[in-house]
Amino acid sequence: MPKFKSFFLLLAIAVSVVAGCNPDETNTTPVSITSIKNNIRPDSAVNPPVIISSEVQDIVPDSTDVWLYYSFETDAVVPAALAGTDEWDIKFRYVPFDKTGASFQKIFTTEGAIFLNSPDVGNAAGKTTGYIADTSFTLLSTGDDTKFRSDDTAKGKQIISFTPFYIYDGAAHTASPNPSKTLVIRTSKGKYVKLQLQSIYKNHPAVPKITDEVGYYTFKYVKSTVKSFINDGSPDGWLYYSFDTESVISSSQSHTSAWDIKFRFIANDITAAGKLAFSDIFVKSGAIFLNSPLVGNSSGKTKGYIADQAFEQVTLAGDDSKFRSDDINIDTRIIPVTPSGTNAYINYNSSVPSVIPNPDKTLIIRTANGKYVKMKLVSLYKDKPTIITSADLVGYYSFQYLKSDTKTLH
Repeated sequence: MPKFKSFFLLLAIAVSVVAGCNPDETNTTPVSITSIKNNIRPDSAVNPPVIISSEVQDIVPDSTDVWLYYSFETDAVVPAALAGTDEWDIKFRYVPFDKTGASFQKIFTTEGAIFLNSPDVGNAAGKTTGYIADTSFTLLSTGDDTKFRSDDTAKGKQIISFTPFYIYDGAAHTASPNPSKTLVIRTSKGKYVKLQLQSIYKNHPAVPKITDEVGYYTFKYVKSTVKSFINDGSPDGWLYYSFDTESVISSSQSHTSAWDIKFRFIANDITAAGKLAFSDIFVKSGAIFLNSPLVGNSSGKTKGYIADQAFEQVTLAGDDSKFRSDDINIDTRIIPVTPSGTNAYINYNSSVPSVIPNPDKTLIIRTANGKYVKMKLVSLYKDKPTIITSADLVGYYSFQYLKSDTKTLH
């Protein structure tokens, strides 16, 4: 029996308006009722995040020990005597100073200069995992549990390989870290770290020369007790919602099948960096995902697809073959990040910048418990302004949906 709900979910201090219906046990015609919920927001009471930013300059391994070991748990260098333990997370190789560049090339392009603490790096006790994100340090907002893996010293299997983590200047025989790549780490104790290597030269020159001493590591990182690197008042930067229970789900349940859809926190930042981060969400990272294994939760069971019809025109859920699991991969995710046009679910306007849902697209969902839902995204701004300006607060999700026990959606 169908039920109709209209929700306004706010990822900041929020107001949620619910317009719905309660099914009559003897009549299939919905009876509309209106409810109001105030201040719906991500649960910050459960495991509130601790986010720490640090910068380390010109640490250099000792030529005797060859390696320098560093722990993100203690934010400190670890003695070489503990190399066989899980007390460190990352190690940096000593590089002999050689003006010809031969040692540099051998170590950085073949042998590897930086490794995470993993069994295939030579330490059976190693538990640190990581991956390279194709996102700049500033724009990276969260870790992805589906991408973490153990490191390996074998060429081609190294997490921090020369390409694409560094940019090599063949004429000068120097290398600089690639600013569009970020090392993401999960420590042995379960902390999340995003790291930007800033320089591998002494005194971190802006433009290194072959005569500069190499093997002096400068990096900055952000460490978090949760996957999110955004201190937004929520445990992981997402709001989770269940169509089965018609309620917000605590982020402590993000690893379960209790939720169906999640909405990303979006900062209200009108600076140049803020606008760039906003653009990244809607043309690359994605703002809305269904609960599926390839979204980072192996317990996820929700499936869906986008119907090329307006919400009011959709009367029936499609054939079961249309429903599929969501994916964070840009090419295979359900809610696309096509910036504009007839295929876009959310139209992105770079001039303001702003985003407007496409009224001719409807998200069709099959929940973990087998209910069918059609959902219309109404607005992403507080109070649903008709004309969006730079003064409007973004990250306030308003959506309307109809839920049914059957495929009938009217």
